[in-house]
Amino acid sequence: GCNVVMDMLDGVTGTAEEKQQLKGEALALRSYYYLQLVNLFGWPYNDAAHDKNTSPGVPLLLSGALRDKPLARNTVAEVYNQISGDIETASALLEQKKTITTQYRINYRSAWLLASRIFLYMEKWDKVATYTTKLINDYPIVSDLNTMKVPTAGGIVLTLNPNFIDPSNPEVLFLFSGVRGGDWNFLNLSLTTLLLASNELTNMYDVNDMRFAVYNTANLQPNFFLTRLNGYYMHSKFYGNGYASRSFRMSEAYMNRAEAYLRMAVAGDNSKIQPALDD
Repeated sequence: GCNVVMDMLDGVTGTAEEKQQLKGEALALRSYYYLQLVNLFGWPYNDAAHDKNTSPGVPLLLSGALRDKPLARNTVAEVYNQISGDIETASALLEQKKTITTQYRINYRSAWLLASRIFLYMEKWDKVATYTTKLINDYPIVSDLNTMKVPTAGGIVLTLNPNFIDPSNPEVLFLFSGVRGGDWNFLNLSLTTLLLASNELTNMYDVNDMRFAVYNTANLQPNFFLTRLNGYYMHSKFYGNGYASRSFRMSEAYMNRAEAYLRMAVAGDNSKIQPALDD
């Protein structure tokens, strides 16, 4: 689909700016899809036991034209070279106009975040820092869980929080992927406790960690509030309107930059330790 968009751009009406935006979106999405594919079917980019220059990745299809012949697998390195080239071109195109029409379309901010994720996988720490710094300087927003209502063990909040991954959450950059059978909120639309968080998961949260209640409590009716002892009804994290259940969020930008800075510090640049801790 991304290839067809780019194949047809010269044959459609529209301004140069509109075509530039479409091409940037298509390239960003193609880079994301290939990142998913190569990590499903190939070894990691810097896997110690498999040379990326010979290890098989996935076939690179860069045209929407149909063909009737077997597809050879490109190497992991070739696929990543395409992915990284696509996202850098996409970022350069999308940041020219910096158009954001809706959270349901990829945009320059989400392209910058995706670039940082790709280069994190490739262990190119300087590029991770470059793209995350551009993003954080442009939009230094993370959600403040202090503003969300948290139930207590003996009561219930009658004014419900929206789902954490929701268009109203200012740190959400891009919402995508329809709700599917494996999504927590989808399983719970009947308001029955079909899925509980495991004790292994819930015990990892510090008792004062606000994410614990914001993500993991039903806060619908008193009988739906389950104690830590009995498990938690996984309700309130995922956006459940049927349109989108996954997202790119600003939290990742801070995490990616912190990891890049720490990797630089491990390599000898001690000046990056404090910035990493700050993030």
